[in-house]
Amino acid sequence: MSRYYVVHPFTTMPKKSNLTEEEVNNRFFMANKGERHWVLNKDDQAFLNLSNAAYSLDQSNEIILKAIFEQYNKLSASIMVNQGHWIANNLAEKLLNLAPKFSSVFYSNDGTGAMESALKATRQYFVENDMPNKQKFISLNGGYHGSSMGALSITNLGFEGVFGDLLQGCISVPSPEDFREKEDELDDRHAKQAAYELEQAILKAGPETVAAFVIEPVQSVNGIRVFPNLYFQLVRQITRRYNILVIADEITTGIGRTGEWLTSSSLKLDPDIITISKGLTAGYFPLGATLFSSQITNHLIENGSGFPHGTTLSGHPVGCSIAIKVLEIFEKENLPFRAKEAGEYIMNELREGLNKENIIREVRGKGLMIGIELNIDSEEEIERFNTIKSNIKKSGILATFSHNVISLYPPLNISKSDMDYMIDALKSSILLIG
Repeated sequence: MSRYYVVHPFTTMPKKSNLTEEEVNNRFFMANKGERHWVLNKDDQAFLNLSNAAYSLDQSNEIILKAIFEQYNKLSASIMVNQGHWIANNLAEKLLNLAPKFSSVFYSNDGTGAMESALKATRQYFVENDMPNKQKFISLNGGYHGSSMGALSITNLGFEGVFGDLLQGCISVPSPEDFREKEDELDDRHAKQAAYELEQAILKAGPETVAAFVIEPVQSVNGIRVFPNLYFQLVRQITRRYNILVIADEITTGIGRTGEWLTSSSLKLDPDIITISKGLTAGYFPLGATLFSSQITNHLIENGSGFPHGTTLSGHPVGCSIAIKVLEIFEKENLPFRAKEAGEYIMNELREGLNKENIIREVRGKGLMIGIELNIDSEEEIERFNTIKSNIKKSGILATFSHNVISLYPPLNISKSDMDYMIDALKSSILLIG
């Protein structure tokens, strides 16, 4: 191989155009095949893949593979523009059973597409209800909501400016985490401070101009940030006061990942729109879904002419068939509950083994979204973090690293033996330099 042609997403690429195959393999983990929750490179070195919430089940699951082959043989492709197929409706019915307040589903190709759909539907809702000035979106510092120009405009992680001017009228406000001192436990004080800042931002922008508040029930890319329940209750009170919709970004947290089918359901957030992707197909096929409340649905359909938005292959029959099987597996094996129990076990074991280490600030999470935050304040500690990252990969673990946090997304049906391997590997990787 004389040259590597692929530009990887969200990746600092090597400053060299003629990479050899060996250099590519050294730079990136290159998957060759998968076995249950493990992925192997071309040398058959195995790694437990905890790097993305999309991997909610095992690789090459026989039930899902059978559904894929059967669907491709029966109906391999279909569009939803003035056409359709009943598989999309079957999936929608299953999703709406998880969210009784909601009454319609719009499909997209991924999580970014699901969020873009939510933003457009929100704008349309207010324009057609004679409130055309309600166009602004508010989101939290540290939130990640997608990579299209619209979704990126409400993302607040510091890299958005590289694309120039984004969507106008997007406002970033502090999260409860922004008010936390280094040694603090996150609590209701921080929730009240953040809620106050949200209301002040609404008043400053003009409530008549603000369309929606967008929030992840647990921040993912920003290092698994879990906010007090009170914050979500206060958010809903404030947004109702000013006729502002709430969009719950459950692209990562949805479909059992946090121990609940939908995380927002237990938070009294009561969103108007929910976006779902990642675990919906367990990574087997790109698919996103945007759930609309009855209020939004009635406007778009009963009182309107529809939603003039979409992509060619959204609601693909194979993707919908996979999602149906994923949900059936989750139901049969009670995986949301198992995720809750597994997450508690993993976090308790990690805390017991690591909390005495000076480099550890906190082990936190919800269900099988787990973050290990390190104390990184100096050049020496940054170097230690780099060593830890290297140790983790050498130990056979694929994780995600953001800022000073090791983020972990174990599959929801992970075995006890794999959990214990993961715990031991992480402990040893950190303690080696502790």
